[in-house]
Amino acid sequence: MQARTMVVAMEFDFATLADYALTRAPKPKPSRYHKYRKENGIYSDSYAQKVSDSHAQFIVSRLTRHFKLRTAVRFWGAKQSGMAYSSGLIRLSHDPSVGLIAHELAHVMDAQRYRWKRKKKTRHASKRWLWLVGRIIRYGKKRNWWVGILERQATQKAETAIKNETKKANATTPEAKVEHLREQLKRWTSKRKRADTAIKKLERRLRIVDRKSSGTLGSVPAPDR
Repeated sequence: MQARTMVVAMEFDFATLADYALTRAPKPKPSRYHKYRKENGIYSDSYAQKVSDSHAQFIVSRLTRHFKLRTAVRFWGAKQSGMAYSSGLIRLSHDPSVGLIAHELAHVMDAQRYRWKRKKKTRHASKRWLWLVGRIIRYGKKRNWWVGILERQATQKAETAIKNETKKANATTPEAKVEHLREQLKRWTSKRKRADTAIKKLERRLRIVDRKSSGTLGSVPAPDR
């Protein structure tokens, strides 16, 4: 019994435990970015797609209008990072990714639309957080805002300008002037017909009211034509 007790004491000696602790590999400290890993994996396509500053400004303004938020955008730095405040101020890096825009807008949406109900902000990588980010990404993708929206707008503006110039050039021809005068004559003729009809109806209603009131309103004079 005494020998057994000595063995146990040797096994749990302080020096032995200290040596054993030194031989163990230290537990790696989690990165400060580990909370974004799940989100980056699910929406990897959005985080890989980058847009220009003007394109990002357009995307934020449209999403702000749709989700009824109050935002202001500032661009700073080249590293893909950002910051969002409950007041609506969003700081984005230059040439941000679509995923970064959705991430920072999700912070603003959580603060301005949902936090007053829940009394706490949504935790990163939670189901609710992933739903918020996915909701923004899916809506922008549905409206086709992620790719080539500024190029399409520039093309549409150029086509509209060409159409307006062609219309102005054609309006100076004698045939276009005659057609314009005919349209105006037709419009005013239609207005005169509607006015005559309205006058007849009002005269009829006055006569009916006059008969019902036993002539207290007097006879209705004939209109001057």
